[in-house]
Amino acid sequence: MHGLLSHVEDNASVLTFGLSILVFAIVWSSRRRHLPFPPGPRRRFLIGNIPDIPREFEHLHFDAMSKKYGDVVYLDAFGMPLILLGTQHAATDLLERRSAKYSDRKFSLTSSSRTGFSWFFAVNPYGLKWRKARRAFSETMNANAVAQYRSVGERGIRRYLLRLLEDPEKYRSNALYMFNATIIAVAYGLDVHASSENDKYVQIAEQTMRSFNIAFTLGDYHVEQFPFLRHLPSWFPLASFKRKLPEWSADARRLRDEPWDAAMKALNEGSAAPSMASILTGDANTEEEITIAKGACASAYAAGADTMFATFTMFLAAMVLFPETQRLAQAELDSVVGADRLPTIHDKAQLPYLSALLVEVFRWQPVVPTGVPHLAMEEDEYKGYRIPAGAVIITNPWAYSRDPNVYPDPNEFKPERYLKDGRFDLGERDPSAFVFGYGRRVCPGRYFAEELLFTTIASILHCFDISGPHDKDGSQVKFELKFIDVSPLLPQEFECHIRPRSATAEGLIRMICSESELTSIN
Repeated sequence: MHGLLSHVEDNASVLTFGLSILVFAIVWSSRRRHLPFPPGPRRRFLIGNIPDIPREFEHLHFDAMSKKYGDVVYLDAFGMPLILLGTQHAATDLLERRSAKYSDRKFSLTSSSRTGFSWFFAVNPYGLKWRKARRAFSETMNANAVAQYRSVGERGIRRYLLRLLEDPEKYRSNALYMFNATIIAVAYGLDVHASSENDKYVQIAEQTMRSFNIAFTLGDYHVEQFPFLRHLPSWFPLASFKRKLPEWSADARRLRDEPWDAAMKALNEGSAAPSMASILTGDANTEEEITIAKGACASAYAAGADTMFATFTMFLAAMVLFPETQRLAQAELDSVVGADRLPTIHDKAQLPYLSALLVEVFRWQPVVPTGVPHLAMEEDEYKGYRIPAGAVIITNPWAYSRDPNVYPDPNEFKPERYLKDGRFDLGERDPSAFVFGYGRRVCPGRYFAEELLFTTIASILHCFDISGPHDKDGSQVKFELKFIDVSPLLPQEFECHIRPRSATAEGLIRMICSESELTSIN
């Protein structure tokens, strides 16, 4: 009897404890719902803060809001809560330290699976499908895996150097082509150059990304404010997005399927080069795994080509506006690399100034200035404010890069920020903490991007001088860099002259190109 009573008492204790936890959770949840939202502009009847949400250069307007209302700002877009994080500290607190609560995504309501872009894991909701897709991508793009793609990147860079030599005025379009072709080669093992049949995949990729950027722009269509429009026929005046869906879906399928099919054909014929596709298809035994592998390869392009190109154009702008940094980097390259070869990633440890220069490019003009939105997966509290479940969380890397307490003279381009006693030392100033995203959503292609960009800028500075406009006396003319409001952010065309540093540099380019199977360049 005593044992039975003891057992009953134990069960009662467990039940009491469980009920206490439940009551505490209910009370705590109720308390959160009664907390105030973060401060922000006054909300209007029905439309909330729609007039306050910027339609262009959002990072500048959001920065002004943060300075006025604080590092956490609340906006209401027809009932959709937006939380603006105005400081890197707030972004780290929520998106890094509480990543379990903030790893979801919120994109345009037009960007459902009907757009055809569900293969792009970066826009998938947090969950099993997303984890499988990201795992497949990371398997082929982690810090150790990217070494196998170095020869592909170097071939693309050498082709670009030859194009710079022969047609320097097209430096911008040829750079975009180089990044496109390199990623397609890495993803599918397809050698892309202007005279090859594989050139069509660059055109497919460029068109697809134009459709992607339209479909995934938050708030571009009325359906964002009035979700019921999803159920209206396409001819309805406010349902124009529905007329775009077939076009977007067709573009998305082409990028996912056509280069993959070409890669599989080459594998079957025994003529395939090592690539993401060749690695992933070896592990794919089911239809689901094949679908994931196809999506991972297509995601490599969607996630990287445009952002690397935009970062590269910011590098060129920095070299024109801050020529002294170019001269210091070239002096370092001359002393370490010499005149008879091109620099490689293996030289990086001996090139601290050039390493710092690339990091400063990332910080000086972040090409995704408002980051990629996260979504609050549950109710939360931060600094006494309520963060509602379903809130869109917006970061502002551009503002973080302008924090004078971390980066004195933030508008200046100063690679020496990351040098200490002549050594590369990021300390607490690493801009990759906000440039490449946060928490479980951090960019898994960052290692490949950093390597390719480093090797590209090292090779160009080793062989070419970059200059801007000059007056009649030959003195450099300062100008204001202006930007195109696109995603990723791009500078407007500016006067940029790229010329060989010497006859020796020109000879090096021509010799290496002829030795690297590049004779088919047009």
